[in-house]
Amino acid sequence: MLKVSLDCESSFTLSQEISITVKVTYESPRKGYARPIVFHTYPFLDNQTKREGYRLYCQRDDKWEKFEKDGATGFILVDDPDVQVNVATDKHFQCLSPGESWSHMERLKTQDTANFPGLDDAKAGDKFRFLFKGTHIDWWDWGSAEEHSNTVVKLPCWLFGPVVDPKDNGGRPKLIVSCSEPVEFVLV
Repeated sequence: MLKVSLDCESSFTLSQEISITVKVTYESPRKGYARPIVFHTYPFLDNQTKREGYRLYCQRDDKWEKFEKDGATGFILVDDPDVQVNVATDKHFQCLSPGESWSHMERLKTQDTANFPGLDDAKAGDKFRFLFKGTHIDWWDWGSAEEHSNTVVKLPCWLFGPVVDPKDNGGRPKLIVSCSEPVEFVLV
């Protein structure tokens, strides 16, 4: 139902960041079905501390080696109350009709080895592969933005996290999103 595709330049240097366009397309679950959907975009965004929905690989000795981000985080206070947001107007949610897409950019900062591990011993010609590994959507519902003009959910106080209320997505089944085809780029 939701399909992810990635696009980026085929080469990079150590002095630039790699911008990857992430495109999420809503494909109708069956022919002639034209019901819109609203969903939480959190599972498609890199949260800067842990690459939850994405994987980065480097090809070494003809084998693809998976790199994980350093999970270190800074100091954060989370004692504030959860925040109510309207799913029709909040930037953390998207409404799509069948055939429509939503896009955003993921950036791999080559100067930050916590964000882009594996560069400390990289050399020209090394190949890298980046892909969306698939996930489930923590909150979604059928309907357009107009139909959800009064729908409110709660996000954690820092806003970048799964929906905290309702925890069970209103009883709807989990929406599974398959993995994307990888994009590859080479260090020049």
